[in-house]
Amino acid sequence: MSNPATRLTIPAELRPLARAPSIAWPTVALFAAATLLYSTGLYGGLSGSLPVWAVVLMNALAVFWFFTVMHDAAHNSVSTNRTLNDTFGQLSALTFSVWPVYKAFRYVHMQHHRFANADDDTDPDRYCGSGPAWQLPLRWLTMDFKYYVWYLSRLNQRPTREIINTLGIMTAATLFHGTLIFSGYAWEFFFFFFLPARVAIFFLAFAFDYLPHTPYKTTQPDNPWQATNNRIGMEWLLTPVLLYQNYHLVHHLYPLAPFYRYIRLWKMAEEYHLSHQPLLMTPLGKEKTIREKVS
Repeated sequence: MSNPATRLTIPAELRPLARAPSIAWPTVALFAAATLLYSTGLYGGLSGSLPVWAVVLMNALAVFWFFTVMHDAAHNSVSTNRTLNDTFGQLSALTFSVWPVYKAFRYVHMQHHRFANADDDTDPDRYCGSGPAWQLPLRWLTMDFKYYVWYLSRLNQRPTREIINTLGIMTAATLFHGTLIFSGYAWEFFFFFFLPARVAIFFLAFAFDYLPHTPYKTTQPDNPWQATNNRIGMEWLLTPVLLYQNYHLVHHLYPLAPFYRYIRLWKMAEEYHLSHQPLLMTPLGKEKTIREKVS
């Protein structure tokens, strides 16, 4: 049950920023940059003009950027035009994993928002912080496979159109990737697509899931202010590297806001936010005290 004392009332001055824009131009620019970077890496790899390690790193970074677009699209934060928003979401999903099932991802991700930090069966993202410490890197590396298993086990609960969309994309992607592999492009498939996606997924699970929710103090229904954290400090470094996910608590408080508004939203009503005893951490993961929070 949700605690009434923790329910969020959005201050009036934040409401314009907490809503999705007609079109989120910085997100569109990020999509364009990711497309350019991925295309450059792919061309450089296929033509032999770039070393393999450079292609892996370039494409992994591009996938990380693409995921940010897909994630915002899942929240309808790229555009208030649903068709345009979902087009960006589906296109961004193409490089993310072997089965680019954007609409299925949206459902999985919304369940995370509803039940963040609950058990593995309720919150699909809890997987990346469960188990002994030695397992965590393996969990981060396989986060998308956990999503597939979690979603497919609930497939019969989903709307028919979503099931058709998901199974259709999975079938088409399997045929396309299989054709590439059996046509002699297995090496290119692995190094230019699969491995970069795996590197990006590892970092995403760590930076997008594990860091924002550790130490898993409570659940979203019990206390949304303590279920997710902001990492305060070194914004000059963490903000561009993590694409604002160092303020991930803001995302859980205002899920319709595009990623580039997180810090602005926090700063505009910082006193209000601090009055709710939010979970704030230092960049290295030490919980900040009340005095440190207001200093």
